[in-house]
Amino acid sequence: MSEGKVSDAPSFPALVQQFFTEYLVRQRAMSPYTVAAYRDAMVLFLRFAHQHLGKAPTALSLQDFTPDLILAFLDHLEQQRDNTVQSRNLRLTGLRAFLTRLPLFAPPSTVFAAVCDAEAHASH
Repeated sequence: MSEGKVSDAPSFPALVQQFFTEYLVRQRAMSPYTVAAYRDAMVLFLRFAHQHLGKAPTALSLQDFTPDLILAFLDHLEQQRDNTVQSRNLRLTGLRAFLTRLPLFAPPSTVFAAVCDAEAHASH
């Protein structure tokens, strides 16, 4: 067993659970309203990813968080769900918070490129 291998990383569902229970609640002591807003953003994204990729949320991996998927999600929020730019950006904040807490488990090129590209799109 080699330490630090990607295959030793927790599953995607385990990472989501750790983000909400360990990071937001225990480490950061975030407001219940913030936790709920981030949860809602994640639920919307997972539903969108399920429809867009045809994968169950439990079957997703960090490699599925591509810039194209995140950008499509942001467009979906505005065009199909009639979210304002401000609401869309709040959803992006929730996803960005999750993705930027994963440097130990995912290649930076996958996660951080997705966040940077999505942020660039959101600023327009």
